[in-house]
Amino acid sequence: SLVFSLAKIAALVVSLGALVGGFSWVIASDWMPKRRLLRDGVQLMRRNALLWRQSGMTSKMKIIIAMVQCIWAVPYVYDMDIPEQFDSLLSLFGWITALSPDIFLPGACYGSYLVRLTVSSTWPIVVLALIALKNIVQEGAARRKVAGTTSLREESANEGVT
Repeated sequence: SLVFSLAKIAALVVSLGALVGGFSWVIASDWMPKRRLLRDGVQLMRRNALLWRQSGMTSKMKIIIAMVQCIWAVPYVYDMDIPEQFDSLLSLFGWITALSPDIFLPGACYGSYLVRLTVSSTWPIVVLALIALKNIVQEGAARRKVAGTTSLREESANEGVT
């Protein structure tokens, strides 16, 4: 049924959001695993995240993504061929078209073309919304920590200590 199929897709998006949120939390937190291999992996992720921020890669990636989207649309909108240099650039980003719900569940299984179009066009927005929600929660937690407020769990633990 349509509802069951959309529930599967929603569960997949939530799982992906939880995975991205977990990695983001590990990178932003002070937590350090005890096992050496995991500790080295976390340190590598944190170094790469720091290099990403210091080199201003977020804005550069936004520019690249916008350029690729514009170049991608030109042949379809204007019914023309694009130069070979741009075509080779677009082939580098071909994996993006593979990121559709159809890789997890065949399109015919979750409804009509309208449903498939709706899911295909909204899943990136849902993922971005989950990332934004994760950042909002993380920022709120950081502000609480800076403000000196404690969680209910810490308060209840401190009640017994005098």
